[in-house]
Amino acid sequence: MKDILIFKFIFIVAVLGLFILPVFSQSEKTIGVDSDGEFHFDSPTRFGGKTIGKGMYRIYQVSINGEHFIIIRKVAMKGYKSMAPLKVGDEVARSKCVEEAVDNEIRKTKILVRRNAANERVAMEVWFRGERVKHIVPGS
Repeated sequence: MKDILIFKFIFIVAVLGLFILPVFSQSEKTIGVDSDGEFHFDSPTRFGGKTIGKGMYRIYQVSINGEHFIIIRKVAMKGYKSMAPLKVGDEVARSKCVEEAVDNEIRKTKILVRRNAANERVAMEVWFRGERVKHIVPGS
């Protein structure tokens, strides 16, 4: 009887481990971006060769002489109860990007972040709402 209880306990722990471990070892995450282009990094993240600290930012895309760039600017937080627009600060990162077509129109702007071999968070792709391309950030 005691052996059966031990076996059941080991079996339950093993099954729970199969479901819980992937959550803790996530190597890929998408960060949601609001309609104004604002988002939050909750830990330092590499973007196009620069490391951006945790905080609130705004993301843009621009085309200059036929080349596509993603620009990230710091957002100054005033107070969470304030209804005033957030003040956009200095540019913290700018990176060329490569556009790659996707099958369907993108419904939400988001940033794909993965962990590299050095266990750093790295922004790999940016998807902008309403487009049919994803923006791949080289050198991240």
